[in-house]
Amino acid sequence: MTAGRTIFKNFISLTFSNAVSKASGLLTVVYLARVLGPEDFGSINFALALVSYFAILAHLGLATIGVRELAQRQENQGACVNSITSLRLLLGPAAFLLLGLFVYLMPQTSDLKWLTVFYGLTMFTSNVLNFDWVFQGIEKMEYLGAASVIQALFYMGAIFLFVGGNADLPVIPFLLFAAQAAAALFLFLVYRRLNPGYRFSFDPRLSRELFRQALPVAAWGVMTIIILNSGVTILGFSRGTEEVGYFAAAYKIVWIFVEAMVAYAVAVFPSISKHYLQNPETFKKIMDATLKWMAIASYPAMTGLFMLAAPIITLVYGSKFHEAGLLLRLLAVLPYLIFLSNVFSLSLLAAHRQQKNLWISSFQAAFSVLLGLALIPLYGAAGLAASAVISYGVTNAVYAFQSRDVYHLSPAHAVKPLLASAVMALALAALSGRNVFFLVGTGAAVYTAALLLLKGVTREDLDLISRTAGFWRADGGGQ
Repeated sequence: MTAGRTIFKNFISLTFSNAVSKASGLLTVVYLARVLGPEDFGSINFALALVSYFAILAHLGLATIGVRELAQRQENQGACVNSITSLRLLLGPAAFLLLGLFVYLMPQTSDLKWLTVFYGLTMFTSNVLNFDWVFQGIEKMEYLGAASVIQALFYMGAIFLFVGGNADLPVIPFLLFAAQAAAALFLFLVYRRLNPGYRFSFDPRLSRELFRQALPVAAWGVMTIIILNSGVTILGFSRGTEEVGYFAAAYKIVWIFVEAMVAYAVAVFPSISKHYLQNPETFKKIMDATLKWMAIASYPAMTGLFMLAAPIITLVYGSKFHEAGLLLRLLAVLPYLIFLSNVFSLSLLAAHRQQKNLWISSFQAAFSVLLGLALIPLYGAAGLAASAVISYGVTNAVYAFQSRDVYHLSPAHAVKPLLASAVMALALAALSGRNVFFLVGTGAAVYTAALLLLKGVTREDLDLISRTAGFWRADGGGQ
């Protein structure tokens, strides 16, 4: 199979499985929020945030190194799988013991402590025993997609079947553990079928070398965990789990847009990596087009989230979560800010500026913690939402300055989508109080009309799309 066919097959597999997993995941989250209410829903998210710090210790970035090793050295596949699995089997129990010690010392209720410990068990199924990285490395993404669907559907079905109210809260971590275990077992059995001669063994020399290579990746991972979860941790300790529940409800909606935009940024990474070295002018055109089209696609979504925050929250979660409406408004711009950070980060990687990425992420982690400590105890969940937006805004300014010799960011691409979004906001304000589905449809129509009138999409843009589609068909679907 050609490289193009392999990439296309993997893309289709992951796109389909991702759609199923995300849809079932959203249904599960909405159901849990509705039956548990803000406080217990917040307890789940607070416990998961705490576990995430120790989960990075359970794998230390070994999966990333493993993917690279398997992709580059297929002949050494069994030794690589054994070495990384051995290391993770050593790291997992140590991470779990550290989590237990931390939970014992933290000043929360015993119920919340036990919930955190129960969620800690998922480190073994998601970070220690999971073979997902193996299938990524050998480019068998269809099995990875199948495992993702198995886990998502298993978990959703179990939640619907066994969770009916607050009394069932302690059961939820075990249902997640069971769903993850089913997916991990599926991947292990498939790997054994594809490699019937596989036998577990331990190579100390290779294990030490892989561990050494994984440490810089782990450092970056720690920074990412701090950026994503420090605010929730501070909020839970300073203001309680109910406010965590309100924030999580709004954040889950925003994260749908974040994942879609970041997925595009990751998809374009191979192209910008190649053209940065081979054709700098093409590199610039790809970056310009990426930022332009993401602005066109994301600005109306952010405007809709801001203008329709309250009815969206009520529609999704019910009236118990009405306080999350303000938080959704504050977080509306976050998907685009996170997307920009990812584009800057990937462009620096394409230009072999990894060290800049590491120190910028370290700066953001420190800045996020300090800003959170300043705002969250005073303003609660609203302070967390504001600190997240400010943190990414400041970090993007740092990224833009540090990457100016790689790519110079011009705001010109954002002007017309921003003006069209302003027209959309005026229309939504004038129609306030109508059905939310009617408002979403009307807002999309007004934005599209305004963008076309402003010539935000030109004939050249449409020709480029047409040529790209024609090239794809002529090339046999990317062969």
